[in-house]
Amino acid sequence: MEEKITDTRQLVFWDSFGFYSRHSGIYRYATSLADCLETQGFHPRFLVSENSRSLSHTTEPLSLSPRRQRIKSLWASWAYGELCERYRGPLLFHGLSNLNLPLKKKNPQHVFFLTLHDGIPLVAPRGVSVSVALQSRLLLPFVVSLADRIICVSRWTMDWVESAYPKARGKCVHIPNGFSPWRASSIFSLPGAKLRVLVVSRFEKYKQFDLLVKILQKTGDLFSVTVVSDFRGAAFLRERLGKNQQGITLLSAIEEGTLQRLYGASDVLLHTSRFEGFCLPAAEALACGVPVVFCRGSGIDEVVGASVGSGLEATAPVSQWVDALEGWGQKRRTSEFQQSCCLYVGGQVQWSQAADLLLKEYRLFAFS
Repeated sequence: MEEKITDTRQLVFWDSFGFYSRHSGIYRYATSLADCLETQGFHPRFLVSENSRSLSHTTEPLSLSPRRQRIKSLWASWAYGELCERYRGPLLFHGLSNLNLPLKKKNPQHVFFLTLHDGIPLVAPRGVSVSVALQSRLLLPFVVSLADRIICVSRWTMDWVESAYPKARGKCVHIPNGFSPWRASSIFSLPGAKLRVLVVSRFEKYKQFDLLVKILQKTGDLFSVTVVSDFRGAAFLRERLGKNQQGITLLSAIEEGTLQRLYGASDVLLHTSRFEGFCLPAAEALACGVPVVFCRGSGIDEVVGASVGSGLEATAPVSQWVDALEGWGQKRRTSEFQQSCCLYVGGQVQWSQAADLLLKEYRLFAFS
């Protein structure tokens, strides 16, 4: 029997495809926004399979088979089909991860929102797997055409999608990912001690782990390096570094609390990725009073200002990366930098503000 709900706030559905890790960007994006929305009494429903890991948020269980759960290209369409069987009237379906929209709208009263984090599989197809590049090339034109509103997490992403797909023009709105509240640590490395460098990145070709290896090989006795990656990234680094792993700690599948302590106890964050739609690790590091050395030329440029880090060209010699790490690691110890970083973080969009902007778009399109 169909369920009829008159309170439209209950009929906002968020896909949860990609919640493979609590450290994944999709997971952090979704749960950070949901936390803020729920404080205002607005509870989007996460679409989850009946046997999936429970979330501490409102959920809408689906009866998708295990096989269907694994097929990303059709996951949203199957989930949407179940919703159409359950509910009559208006509803809002928000695909949170680039491609996750149904491929056909079954009811003109339904509203489709899409969050576009980046277009990296099309900007740099050789930087991702062949299947991801092909899937993006085939599906993105459909979802861009079907979306009523496209949330872009950076202006870099919005400029790209509007240039690549004319149908996106007029649909896009820039709502950046939020910064966490300022929580700088008072833990500083002692003068003369090794600077503590943190790397937080999953493994993809465009993340430039080859460059990361070259930098780690040149650090010598200067730095103590901790790399938090997935199992593929850790395995790649172990193989490439071989016996040259002194002073380098490789971690995978760590608890969230451990990751936050690592941010606070570091002197500088290193991010070698050639492209980023936004870069949540950089925002997290800055919120902990930790400067960032990164590869410039994408959405991360909008996250890290000149007063809190350095962006280098992808072709910059390794010596420039090492010099930048040392320079910013030393600056992090000063009260002047901490004051400057605190002011910088306070001037960025916070998660609560990003949630307000999203809710404004919902009300404009679905609840007016």
